[in-house]
Amino acid sequence: MPTAPPLRIREALRPWRRRSLGEPDVLVATLAQCGMNITFFFVLVFLPFYVQQISHLDAHATLLWTGLIMGATSMAGAIFSPIWGALTARISPKLIFLRGIGAHALLVFLTPFLPNIYILFLIRVLEGAMGGVSTLGLIITSAASPRERLTQNLSVFQSGMTIGQLLGPPLGAATAALVGFKPAFLVSAGMTALVVLYTARYLSPIPPQKRSPGAEPRRSLPTLLAAAPLYFAVTLQLIFLPAILPRILAGMGVESGAAIVLAGLIVTAYTLASASTTYAMSRMGPPRRPGRWILTAGLLASGLQLLLALAGTPLLFTLVRVAQVACLSSVAPLLISHVAARGEVASLGFLNAGRFIGNALGPVLATFVLASASPLALYGLLSAILVVALLPQITRSGPGARGE
Repeated sequence: MPTAPPLRIREALRPWRRRSLGEPDVLVATLAQCGMNITFFFVLVFLPFYVQQISHLDAHATLLWTGLIMGATSMAGAIFSPIWGALTARISPKLIFLRGIGAHALLVFLTPFLPNIYILFLIRVLEGAMGGVSTLGLIITSAASPRERLTQNLSVFQSGMTIGQLLGPPLGAATAALVGFKPAFLVSAGMTALVVLYTARYLSPIPPQKRSPGAEPRRSLPTLLAAAPLYFAVTLQLIFLPAILPRILAGMGVESGAAIVLAGLIVTAYTLASASTTYAMSRMGPPRRPGRWILTAGLLASGLQLLLALAGTPLLFTLVRVAQVACLSSVAPLLISHVAARGEVASLGFLNAGRFIGNALGPVLATFVLASASPLALYGLLSAILVVALLPQITRSGPGARGE
């Protein structure tokens, strides 16, 4: 079988005359998702400060509402993402993709003109309910990829998501510091509108993604029941740390002024490790035994999670965290490609719900546990959650089973 040609960025940056879906659309979807992650994390970094500014409640109530507002979009996305994914069997994924991006642009644009904490919470819920954009991006990537390049292309898509997550916070923080919160929201809305225009112009028409004739529906549910909790556990470990970094660094004797800069460097270091790992996965291709790879990488990440408790200096802590994130970031593309390769692309919505729930619960779980227990207790809990999610791999009845 001939090897598929490599993806070329220039093909994703210019329109083409053909009207059929093809592999260049993978980069279009990746660049669109990268832009969406930039705008999402652009706002997320200064959102807690904006909540404090507009809140009419006392400090304790404001803190509680801040947590709800921060997690509202991901939680709503977890609920509605499978619905949008299932609708791709009847409606073009491109149309749903554009609808989600456009709704996000409109809601972000309205946010600074409605300075009320309760309305802000509602807007964040609507962003999640109308979103699920990453799920649609995964479905588009799967539909546009030759089977032999599915894992590589999903890794490219994951890299785009991670790069957007890396670029968004410093851009958002700098913009809010320079021009204030209201213009920063408008800048984010404007960038999202550009993503809408780019996607509408460059993404090929995509037919509804009906179930593949070769799909095995009887095994789809067991596959998802094994993969979604693991995706959740991986996301939980990837996302929990920023919320508690001030407390962790204070425990290492780092002064508050230096802690802000150091926290940014730590997050940047392990986010780069995540992007580098997913890119390397896209270049190497799928391993011969993906189930064994998932099990090995997951167990290593679980052990490194516990090792964080023994890292007594910021440098050692950062090195351990970078190694842990590298292991975790090699798992997600394999889980996604396993589900997508079965021809059940709509099931990616259900799988991606695990990531949304992890994004929503990670900071809440970390702060709640650390408020009444030691960092070791938190790391032990997170490690145990990942090991439990890996049990289908250990028993060889999940994604790593025979015949994968």
